[in-house]
Amino acid sequence: MTTPKTLNSRCQLFIHLHQLIKKMTVPFCIFLSMLFTTPLFAEEDHRILDGMGLACEVSDKMYERDEELKYFVFDREEVYWLFVTDGNPLKISKFSHGRYIASATDVRWYPYILDIKTLRLDKLRPSYPSRQHDCQVMDPKQIQTILQEKLEALEDTTKTDTKSE
Repeated sequence: MTTPKTLNSRCQLFIHLHQLIKKMTVPFCIFLSMLFTTPLFAEEDHRILDGMGLACEVSDKMYERDEELKYFVFDREEVYWLFVTDGNPLKISKFSHGRYIASATDVRWYPYILDIKTLRLDKLRPSYPSRQHDCQVMDPKQIQTILQEKLEALEDTTKTDTKSE
């Protein structure tokens, strides 16, 4: 048989727990909604960027290599850098930068961050100052065409150089 004192202490414990749960309900619900909705939005943003390309130009040209545009393509939740190799044979290479992370304000992939509003691309490296690029959205097929034309021009130059030797 329980005594009134034991019953009273159990009731107080229950009342205390009930009040604690009541206080924590709103913050806990907010936490749960953030936990479950953030990845869903991120995945949705990935799909929106897939199939898009960027042509980026270094803003402050300091080196000869800064004259070359950088081309990026977003495909299957990854970002790729497309460029023409200068080796033998000449070819269009596709280098994966891995997955990108998109938010309402920017898109990030190592070592870059793209401001969606201004299309300003910053190269973030702790070892040297940021390299800024101005970008424009471009269809990946158009990027492929530009690189193919560049490749053919380089092949023609190589053939001409070989003939003159």
